[in-house]
Amino acid sequence: MTESEKRITKLYDHVRPVHGGESFGKFLKNNSIYSLITKKLKERNNVEFHNLEEMFENSKDNIFFTLVHMNDKGYKLVAEKISEVLLKKIRL
Repeated sequence: MTESEKRITKLYDHVRPVHGGESFGKFLKNNSIYSLITKKLKERNNVEFHNLEEMFENSKDNIFFTLVHMNDKGYKLVAEKISEVLLKKIRL
C-alpha cells in the first residue's frame, strides 16, 4: 500500500471504524470480496467479464482518495483499461 492508503486504512480501522472496524479491515485485506462474483460471471456464457482487481493490487501509485473511492489518476487508469477492451472489441 502507498503511504496515503496506509493512513486511510488506519483511519478506518482505529479512528473511525466502519463495518466491524479492524477485524473487517483484516478480512478485506486478506480476501477478495469479488471472487464469488467473478466465479459466477465466468460461468455465464453471455457475459464478457474483465477483472480489474489485479490492476489495483499491482499499482504503486496513489490512486485512491478514500478507502474505496479513487482519485483522478485512479479513474484515468480504469478508463484506459475500459478503452483498451472496447478498442480490441471494435477491431475484431
